[in-house]
Amino acid sequence: MAVNPTPTGKNPALVRMPVLPGLSRNSPVICGIHSAWQRRFVLRRGVSLVEVMVSIVILAVVVLGAAAFFSTSRKTIERAAEQRTATQIASDRLEQARATGYATVDDDSGTVDVGDTSYSWTLTVTTALADSTDAESAYKQLEVAVNWATSGGDPVVIRSAIAP
Repeated sequence: MAVNPTPTGKNPALVRMPVLPGLSRNSPVICGIHSAWQRRFVLRRGVSLVEVMVSIVILAVVVLGAAAFFSTSRKTIERAAEQRTATQIASDRLEQARATGYATVDDDSGTVDVGDTSYSWTLTVTTALADSTDAESAYKQLEVAVNWATSGGDPVVIRSAIAP
């Protein structure tokens, strides 16, 4: 089947087809096996509505996934900062209790406001014996628990002991 030449004397399929970088119009890629692929994919001038809709759906899934990731990350970082603050409060209260001395340390509680979060702490003192037959082996167990509104019921607890 012969192709009618254009007024310029060239094959009409080759006139309309762009030449890819590094290839000439006489290249086997243009004239041979891959010309059907090129006519279908290289020469197209636009995209269909279905392709646009699929692209929008894929983009929406990616954007919503990223938004959910960042939201969860932000909440996790805030929770970690609250736990760090509660741990510091518990450590400070425990050190204050140990500094008061064995004879005067007793149960205590209070509230500390840090930023816009209120932390409530409780010091519990329990007397115990290291040796149940020796009254002089007494020591006191100290436990500080710190709660805050968004702790989800999981307080920060630090325990220690103090001896005479």
